[in-house]
Amino acid sequence: MIEISELYYEYPGVKALNNVSVKIPKGTITALVGPNGSGKTTLLECMAGLKRSYKGQVLVSGIDMQENPREAHKLIGHLPDVFGLYENLTVEQCLRYQGMAHKLSNSVIEQRIPEVLVYLDLEHKASAFARTLSRGMRQRLAIGQTLMHMPQWLILDEPASGLDPEARVALSDLFITLKNKGISLIVSSHILAELDQYANNLLIIRKGKIVESKALFHQEQNNGVITILLSAPHPLLPAYFRDTFSVELKYISETHFELSTQDDTMLRNQMLAQLINKGVPVADFYYRKTTLVEQYLDTL
Repeated sequence: MIEISELYYEYPGVKALNNVSVKIPKGTITALVGPNGSGKTTLLECMAGLKRSYKGQVLVSGIDMQENPREAHKLIGHLPDVFGLYENLTVEQCLRYQGMAHKLSNSVIEQRIPEVLVYLDLEHKASAFARTLSRGMRQRLAIGQTLMHMPQWLILDEPASGLDPEARVALSDLFITLKNKGISLIVSSHILAELDQYANNLLIIRKGKIVESKALFHQEQNNGVITILLSAPHPLLPAYFRDTFSVELKYISETHFELSTQDDTMLRNQMLAQLINKGVPVADFYYRKTTLVEQYLDTL
């Protein structure tokens, strides 16, 4: 895991990180969210060893980032929100150069380049110059450069910025592919609905402090909302749910109720069957997972 303990970082007159302590498990895609100026980029740069904290510790798979940065950097790939490419190099040359920068052997580089091109779906662009690529392909190439040394962790700051909808979807698919290849990702973004497509771990930061850290849609966190719509008011419905299922309905209107619950298909079947047997005029009854937007708003 990445383990952060009592981390502090200050800019002149601004405490960007204020006693941040958090553990980020391997095998996850972690969404790092928060308002502008909350400390997201500073936290990512401390994780990547680009900033040295005033106090605290960052351990990457047990390696102290500040005491042994070279070893820690072998485990991390980092893509900032503003990145550059060598415009006059081809895609293949960009990847080769990055492999050389990480002091990989020639044999490893020649083996790694086609692997990365396949991950990125850029095989057909291997000979194209970086300057000729679309915004989405440039983003993929930049991620490919961070993958040449096959890091355990990939840290991405606003990776979907400026991409069109199709490129965003393709990028989401790429993140899931990388996770399935054993790479853990930490992704900062303002677009919560987009993070909902691939993130399974959540960090919320405000004013330099972590205010929420949890798994998403996993085990006990696998929660959602049942919506019940009636064709006519039924004043006894809330009491029935309270007495029969020991749960409280959220009142939206006389014909609209909601219920927070775990994802339990059998329980939903039982609820709906009993409502129909009781003659409750159910017009609609459906379940949806709690969205990342809702979970974020719950922390406000």
